[in-house]
Amino acid sequence: MLKDLLKDAYFNRLYTLYKKGLEEHKIIPFDNEFYEKMSNTYINTIPVSMHIKYLKPNDKEGKCFDRSLYMFYALDNVKLVRADNKDLEYRYGKNNSRHGWIEDDCFVYDPSLLSKIDKKLYYKMYMPQNIERTTKEEYLKNDINKKTYNDIVNTKIEDFMKDGNKRSELLGTIPLIKELAFTDNDEAFKKDLKKYLKKIDYNYNNIYKKTVTEYKELLLSKKII
Repeated sequence: MLKDLLKDAYFNRLYTLYKKGLEEHKIIPFDNEFYEKMSNTYINTIPVSMHIKYLKPNDKEGKCFDRSLYMFYALDNVKLVRADNKDLEYRYGKNNSRHGWIEDDCFVYDPSLLSKIDKKLYYKMYMPQNIERTTKEEYLKNDINKKTYNDIVNTKIEDFMKDGNKRSELLGTIPLIKELAFTDNDEAFKKDLKKYLKKIDYNYNNIYKKTVTEYKELLLSKKII
């Protein structure tokens, strides 16, 4: 009984703080300027901005760790944060309450809420505990982290253009991303994906047909079909 009362009190308080934060502009949805900052860092062949802006509905719960890490790669002067979140604790239990975001001295950038939030307000709302913060300098002390990070930040859009050294990777990712865009029926997603593919001169339909034809010819040559 007491547990239920505490839970109800928490969510009433959370709703009140969230509403007040919106009214006072202490909670600001990510805007085009923010997404633009993440548009020149590429993970799985597409800009981080597209991961954050469009792929959240397709990510499984718990992907906040990956999404916040992507943002950490793409943005300067931020810390990567992991902590237990009171909201998640009440919803899913203490063992499933871990959450990930990035922050600077004044703001939290939450990859699930897709919002920039006043840091003091965010901590009042979600009451994080067991907080772990990691700077870029600390993160790069690990050799595996450093190798991954350097590969990602040194990847440029030219790498996905014709004769680019990562062009072939598009074959494994673009069909899935294209399917997600059309399944979600998100016109903005489809428009931005089309714009990106045009920028790297990647005609999906022509390349897909060519790949299928070449694969069929290979199977025929080996008398598999």
